Amino acid sequence: MEENIHSTPEASGSVSAVPKFPALMFTLPASVVSLGFSYVIFGKKSATDNTWHYWDAATGAYVDFATSGASNNTACLNTPILTAGNNTVAVSLPTDQSLASGLVIMFVGPTTGISVNQGVPAAPTPGSNASDRFGIFELNYIAATATDNPTLDVDISNIDQISFTFTVTSIPTAPFPLAKVGSPVSTPDLMTRFGNLFPPTSPFSECLGQNPARLIAPQDILQAVKTPVAPSFLAPSGPPSAGGSFTDHSYFYMASETTPFGETAASFPGAFGGFLLNTAGDAQAQGIKIGWQVVGAPVKYKPINPAATGINLYRASITPLKAGSNVPASPARNDFTLVKSMSISDWNAQPDYCFFDDVSASSGTAPKSSSYGFSALSTWFDAPLFAFFDHYQSSLFSFHQFAQETGNHGTLWMGKVVSMTPKTGEAIPDLSFTDENGTSHPISLTWQWGDGTQTYLALQLVGNAFDENDLSQTNLMPSPSLQAGEYQGAVVYVYFPYFSENTDLTQLTLPLSDTVYQVPKAPSWLANLSWSPSAMVFGCTGVFASSSDPDAIAQSSDFPGLATIALPALENVVVSAFNRGIATGYSFALDAMQYISLYQFGAAATPVPSDNNTLPAGTYTYSLSGVLPNGAETALSWSQSITLTTASQVKLSWLPQSSALYGRVNIYRQGSVGNCGLVGTVANTADVPAVCFIDKNSMVQQPISDAPFVFYPGWSKTDGVKSNLYAAFLHQNWNLNPATGISLNGLVYGYPYDDQGSFSTNINYGTALPDMISIDVMPLS
Repeated sequence: MEENIHSTPEASGSVSAVPKFPALMFTLPASVVSLGFSYVIFGKKSATDNTWHYWDAATGAYVDFATSGASNNTACLNTPILTAGNNTVAVSLPTDQSLASGLVIMFVGPTTGISVNQGVPAAPTPGSNASDRFGIFELNYIAATATDNPTLDVDISNIDQISFTFTVTSIPTAPFPLAKVGSPVSTPDLMTRFGNLFPPTSPFSECLGQNPARLIAPQDILQAVKTPVAPSFLAPSGPPSAGGSFTDHSYFYMASETTPFGETAASFPGAFGGFLLNTAGDAQAQGIKIGWQVVGAPVKYKPINPAATGINLYRASITPLKAGSNVPASPARNDFTLVKSMSISDWNAQPDYCFFDDVSASSGTAPKSSSYGFSALSTWFDAPLFAFFDHYQSSLFSFHQFAQETGNHGTLWMGKVVSMTPKTGEAIPDLSFTDENGTSHPISLTWQWGDGTQTYLALQLVGNAFDENDLSQTNLMPSPSLQAGEYQGAVVYVYFPYFSENTDLTQLTLPLSDTVYQVPKAPSWLANLSWSPSAMVFGCTGVFASSSDPDAIAQSSDFPGLATIALPALENVVVSAFNRGIATGYSFALDAMQYISLYQFGAAATPVPSDNNTLPAGTYTYSLSGVLPNGAETALSWSQSITLTTASQVKLSWLPQSSALYGRVNIYRQGSVGNCGLVGTVANTADVPAVCFIDKNSMVQQPISDAPFVFYPGWSKTDGVKSNLYAAFLHQNWNLNPATGISLNGLVYGYPYDDQGSFSTNINYGTALPDMISIDVMPLS
């Protein structure tokens, strides 16, 4: 699981009556009680103390994790005694002890516990706890000080998997709309709905795992792909044939697994095929039986990857060896070529479950060193990534980023995709920025890495001043409204995520410019460089989480937080646009400033009785969008629903936004069936900010720009916009339609950093701690 970091407001003022840590109450259905329930609560002693400890319910105290070695810890498990008549578990944590970066982990049934390395515990994942049923929510508690009240922040996390559903309710309340979050759908219903929407023909069908039944996020599916072991049964066999050429060499073998979409990396090093010549140098076999064995006997091939349907067998030849000779090391991967490709069922139908190799001919096809293409998910975002990076070779990318580290001033980032060849110490050419006077200045930077042999495509962004009256303005002419940017003069890069290591490609053609791109080696400093391009999108990692970029780090003395805060925040915005299908989903109708709407509802919708112009009784869901000063409209905000029992009007209210950002707000409505329709527009000015609207069911003119722009457009269509359909499924709004919805208000984590635009289950209580947090686990049957 990737940690999602949320800011917590600083508490202030003297402590008069320090609130108690809210009681945690787990309520469990009979299906969970029968399997058994346990939980772990752990965190750091403070934000600055890296000592990790866990809650021991038996003693009512925190216990430090052992700081040596690596193991699965089960001592941290709290296992209450439950019966059919006792299906609740109450937990009272101490008020005077902080729990920074804390996690609450629930297990249903047997568990292997928590992985701990040198005293640092890790959240379970489908890889580390493959057979466990678990659910997670984050809990960050900072105890009171002499002057400050305690603060609390919790957050449900579905980043890696869902093996059971649950809701979290704050009693008496929580910041709107988070009084209750999670999924009220039963676990079997969740799995059934997913299976119905993503049948075996869908790439996302792989996300529906078994034993136990769970949903596994695409990035975890892709990271679980393994390279098969090399053939282990290799037996020279058969009478030598006169004049046969096969025995003129000795051989090594590798294998890969295949699907209809592609294949895994091949097993390496190769396995020696055995001696075809006797000690005198005469042929002693006709060929080689090749397979896999258990205790010396060949057995049926069992795929190491559940999705595999076939086997590719590769061979490399060396000088013939006599029996008893020393076997050399395996030839290089590039020396192998494809000998045989067949289905696993056909392989296992062969005599002795072995392939008999007795001819020297091969296809010439080389094995792969990556598993790019083995799963259809690993190439899912290829077309959007190609289109995005090609489009911004000729179009300006611009995004106003609010203050990240210092002061109140944000930064206007502008740039294009450029082709560059880094070489340590050489100047980075053609860099300039615009300051608060509207004056352009050259930027002098040198590359911090590279040997001058690899050429990359990357979105190159330069920090500039900005117009305080129009945050989307890119024509920065001299004006008293220009303000210095926090990172003006800084330069950052978002790299095109195609490298020889993660794709095995040597070149590709970009669709808009018809440019042939020679695929380079990955930057040596890049984290998770072996992840496929699509896995980097699903997991918000690789080029979309490049805080280790040495060029950004080198600027940190002038721009604190550039590499660790500003650049990752920019990359989160971009990768979220891919996950949500809006980076390229509307033929580039949306620019970066349109990727999210900062307008958010501030209170529940309320009915307004009226004698005319009313909405009929029914359920209605509302969303907001912001309209930039240049007329461009953002994607929709998260939605809120209201059920009217009698005909009435509906009053909506939301939090204000700067008129420099949005000139007006659009209000959209959707019934329980049908599409969103525009029902009103409210001007947003500095003097009169837009904060409310009453829906009187009046007709208004609909947008002509294909708006409203929704996340995951066409998500349920086989030929729809490419987006993270796993996340789209989870974001379906239960409040709008319980028959098809998944999460309350559509708020959920469907991928790391899915909180862009406040689409998060994060509950930041600040100092207003609730009395109780109720965790209600949904039925498993």
